[in-house]
Amino acid sequence: MERQIPYISVIIPVYNVENYLKRCLDSVLAQTIHNFEVIIVDDGSTDNSKEICYRYSQRDKRIKVISCKNGGPSKARNVGLEHVRAPWVTFIDSDDYVTPKYLENFIKYNNNDPEIQVIQGYFTMGYNGLEDNTLYPSTKYESYVAKEGERSLYIEKNNLLYNWAVWCKIFSTEIIRKNNLKF
Repeated sequence: MERQIPYISVIIPVYNVENYLKRCLDSVLAQTIHNFEVIIVDDGSTDNSKEICYRYSQRDKRIKVISCKNGGPSKARNVGLEHVRAPWVTFIDSDDYVTPKYLENFIKYNNNDPEIQVIQGYFTMGYNGLEDNTLYPSTKYESYVAKEGERSLYIEKNNLLYNWAVWCKIFSTEIIRKNNLKF
């Protein structure tokens, strides 16, 4: 029996994060939707991260672990992109964690138009795990489609230039592959 094609692929580059990895993976597996795959790319970890990844992959068939020689998170993300089966992809850093509706929110605001960018809000933590109570709310971006010529103004007005992170966005696999986009 052929496995169902997932709606979203989640790529997680991993390198020496044994102290944070379980929290990250538990948060991904606690999603309110279930039609996703997790592609973990172990980037040559020298701690117990790789073993943790394989234990999780044995527990949940949606998790695939790929090992590669250390080359940094960009290389690991590119390796992960080679294995994506879903029409949409997002990225989570292995020392981060997500809320249970993280993937559901992408579906809620995604109308399957590959040219639409969906950006979620997020909380930040200060250094040493201290809460700094910073929230970048997703409601700021909710259901807004900038017209051609207004996009740069919208980006500047809503301070989206600072938001360089890939872990609060969803991307079209079709566009990534068609344009051979890489990190």
